[in-house]
Amino acid sequence: RRGLAPVLGAAAIAVPVLVQVQLFPYSYAFSSIPAAVVSPIAAAHDRDLEVQTDYWRTSVRELAPSVPRAGFVTCTPQIDADERFLPRSSESREDCSVDLIGPLAPYDALRPAEVGDPDPRRFVAVDAGSAFIGSNCDVLDQVTRRLWWREVPMSTVARCDLVLEPLPGDGRVSFDGDGTGADYLRGSWGMNQALPGAGLEARSSEIGFALPAGSTPGLSLSLSGTGLAGAFLAANGAPLAVLGDDVSLRAEMSPAVLSLLGAGRVVLTLSTPTPGALRLTDLHVAPLPEVAP
Repeated sequence: RRGLAPVLGAAAIAVPVLVQVQLFPYSYAFSSIPAAVVSPIAAAHDRDLEVQTDYWRTSVRELAPSVPRAGFVTCTPQIDADERFLPRSSESREDCSVDLIGPLAPYDALRPAEVGDPDPRRFVAVDAGSAFIGSNCDVLDQVTRRLWWREVPMSTVARCDLVLEPLPGDGRVSFDGDGTGADYLRGSWGMNQALPGAGLEARSSEIGFALPAGSTPGLSLSLSGTGLAGAFLAANGAPLAVLGDDVSLRAEMSPAVLSLLGAGRVVLTLSTPTPGALRLTDLHVAPLPEVAP
């Protein structure tokens, strides 16, 4: 028994060290055997109880060569009630590939040179520290390490079906500095409680929503705000003819354009020649009284 104590003491030190070597260079992701047993069970009950792996997200550097360059990239995506990844970040509204405080931008040079246009019906999601994958996603690649007896993901890149916020029944969405309407915005929008509406901080960004089932096949669009003069509007990638002035824009969306993304999904791209000057306060979507042939 006296000889067993030093052996057990050495094992208590050596075994965790060997496990941390397996995790290298993400040794901070180490967890004890009880935590490794309980974590998957607890996470299945409540994802907030999951023991994170790469909480510093440094494995995104290793993941970057597998992150597609074309298309919108969301880091740390939000999750809806149907367990789907959303094209909205828990940290930022920016496209993660251009978000200077996001985990992906520092490694942009490591990403592949991709040829071709992205599928507008899908988006790319990058997540770190969690084994959860949205039910609307297909895994493209993962960075994994062995922790005790199982492989655990450090970070994941997936391609996901586009999920958009349902449009309110009256077809009206307001935007305000307190965050009102932010769930419909995608890209470089800024909200400030001291200013009305949402400010377009880049040359173009998007507004996305899903129409109720059985909606009319044609739509009229009205946007209100300031700095709208000379703005360009596209719907589902198709340019729209617009009428308006500095405080409003009006356009019509045909059934053919509406059908481009399927499932009643509409993505409006609003562009301006003067970034920083445009502020959007209201969007109104209504059925067309007549649908032209």
